[in-house]
Amino acid sequence: MTTAKIGLVLDCANPEQLAEFWAPALGYVSLGSAGNYVVLVDEANAQPSCCSSE
Repeated sequence: MTTAKIGLVLDCANPEQLAEFWAPALGYVSLGSAGNYVVLVDEANAQPSCCSSE
């Protein structure tokens, strides 16, 4: 059986500021930014990843 991996992308005006709020609120850590994206992940890799973009 294959397990699906889910991710979430949020479109926002300031992805870095949004990531600063949501990372601790969700218990995630920021992997940093790449272009207009900021990637948040659960350190245990048990939860979906979250990406915010401008």
